[in-house]
Amino acid sequence: MRERFSTSGLAGAYLDELLAAGVEARMEFRPRRALDPHPFLVSLDSEGRGEAFFTRPIEGVRSENRTRFHP
Repeated sequence: MRERFSTSGLAGAYLDELLAAGVEARMEFRPRRALDPHPFLVSLDSEGRGEAFFTRPIEGVRSENRTRFHP
């Protein structure tokens, strides 16, 4: 389960409710893009580490043709 919130206050309140109910959860600041309206992510600890996202190519090399990615 993952829920996104617009402010840390809303995410923190939801996190407090989960923790009070005995559910292990965490809050992270993980914007999906610039100016994301819901950058705060609350997720259960049993689900792994949040949502996957990439900010740059991993182990990639840019070729002369900048329209294609060559790993």
